[in-house]
Amino acid sequence: LSHFHHEMHVRQLAAATSGITILFKPVGTAALLRCIQEIMQPATEWVSSIDEDKQEEHLRVRQQLYGAKILLVEDNSINQQVAVELLEEVGMTVRVANHGAKAVQFINTHAEVFDLVLMDIQMPLMDGYTATRLLRNNPGNQDLPIVAMTAHALSEDRDKCLAVGMNDHLPKPIERTKLYEMLLRWIVRREGLGQPVDSIASSHFTDHNTAHYVPSMPGINTQEALQRLGGNHKLLRSILKEFYQTFANAEDNIRQAIAINKPEDIQTVVDILHTIRGVAGNFGAQRLSRTVAELEREIKDTQTGSPELLSQFSLAMQEVLNAVRHLVAEEKGRESTDNQDVSDEILDKVAIAATMKVLAKRLMIKKMNAEDAYEELKSLLSGAPLEIKNSVKELGHHIDSLSFRLALEHLAQLYRLLDIPMDESQQ
Repeated sequence: LSHFHHEMHVRQLAAATSGITILFKPVGTAALLRCIQEIMQPATEWVSSIDEDKQEEHLRVRQQLYGAKILLVEDNSINQQVAVELLEEVGMTVRVANHGAKAVQFINTHAEVFDLVLMDIQMPLMDGYTATRLLRNNPGNQDLPIVAMTAHALSEDRDKCLAVGMNDHLPKPIERTKLYEMLLRWIVRREGLGQPVDSIASSHFTDHNTAHYVPSMPGINTQEALQRLGGNHKLLRSILKEFYQTFANAEDNIRQAIAINKPEDIQTVVDILHTIRGVAGNFGAQRLSRTVAELEREIKDTQTGSPELLSQFSLAMQEVLNAVRHLVAEEKGRESTDNQDVSDEILDKVAIAATMKVLAKRLMIKKMNAEDAYEELKSLLSGAPLEIKNSVKELGHHIDSLSFRLALEHLAQLYRLLDIPMDESQQ
């Protein structure tokens, strides 16, 4: 038991010493029970129990729905990663749309056929409600199952989803069992769906690669996350790393935007907090998720954040980021020299500079086709060092969320990383 909630030496002691776990005062009932469960039930038993449940579930879903085509309409890359992994695990084909307008384009314009649509509600450019209305206005889509995905769990939110033509409501964070139950309920059986039991390999079910193992960490309920993700340590590790890469500077950006206090900046803050709240639930960061929900509500109501709530957010955020930072450092220490970064001498800097110039112009006038220039830039930098590729990925997050000002600021950082001079018009 310790009062020193943020003393790194306490955490390091627990991480380095077998059989030790930490409870920070004041101790809540849930935290105490979780601590006892972790001590009394070894990790191997926990993983084994998940594996057994997972095998039964996968057999049932693959038997009936293997080969189904799903359209996932979701703007957040971490939520995309979780949903795609869980769907592909049971043999489904997934198409991703980053916003509602893209979903309408896929179905109404290009006449693509899907067995079911998973529709996020709060997205840039076009939200899930509007997209569903437009899809239902097309007579050919009347029988298409559309399931809402949202962190809002109130009955009025569910009623609103049904009123615009959605068939059902799946709460976030996504839970494997609830997702599969929803698919089994709404996907209409057709010829070509399903897989015989004797052809389903056991390799679909488990991944016992110890390099992917995610230990208990401060601020993160690992067992809860693994239960939600079907014991998939590799997926959990991946979303933790992406959270760290995406939101490492979120607190500074939020405080800066609140200080400026322009309406568009406040809306950006609300959007960032909404995203953090949603993805934190995916990996069991309940304290962070609750704190962010309170701060999000306050900023929506008052257009600012109180020092007390901002301080609570900072403590919860740093607890999670510090834990994941340790995980990332440990993984980097294991990396083989076979995976050394490629020298930037092979990069075509002339083509890169030209593409970055086009992207900067489109971001400055907030054009939606900035996405095309970004994809070209990403392709040109596919052989770049890891630091640059991570920077490109973060730039993509800002573009996907239509945060054009933040995207321009990040593009300027990318210019410096690549040692490419900017035109005066872009500065």
